[in-house]
Amino acid sequence: MAQIPTRHLEGVTVLTNDVQRWGPWAGKIITRDEVEQIIYVIDTNGVVMKYPTPPLFPCGGISPEDFDIIRTNQDLYACDPGSHDIVKLPASLLSGYVGDLVVTQAGEFGGPARLFIVHWDGASFIARAITYERPNFPAGTFGLEHVTFAPIDIPPLTQ
Repeated sequence: MAQIPTRHLEGVTVLTNDVQRWGPWAGKIITRDEVEQIIYVIDTNGVVMKYPTPPLFPCGGISPEDFDIIRTNQDLYACDPGSHDIVKLPASLLSGYVGDLVVTQAGEFGGPARLFIVHWDGASFIARAITYERPNFPAGTFGLEHVTFAPIDIPPLTQ
């Protein structure tokens, strides 16, 4: 469908064909290079557009690990490779952003592990950052990898 020569191409998602919600990304496939802080957008003809994230998002850019559409009443689960845990963000934290895009920054490139809630405001993309912090863990020993939403509540393990 499309070939993208890059150092670290990983993962894809497809956005709905809703121009009011996604602007120039509506109805397109998006993927990323987290090392270079680039989002690639692929149209139905296989044309690839390159979006470096520092100028796109005034927060200093995003090193995107994962893209997911925020779902109604679903918790977000992620791997934290530093602690060897599966972590959960409750649906209640994201309930005001259902339908928006959550971009995960793993934390190995471009700064700390963070989630960015991204939407189109009619003129530009807006990104709201949520920093992921683990109590009692030194900086650099945690991250967010391979996130997914789930329609079930998985309770924490008891030790």
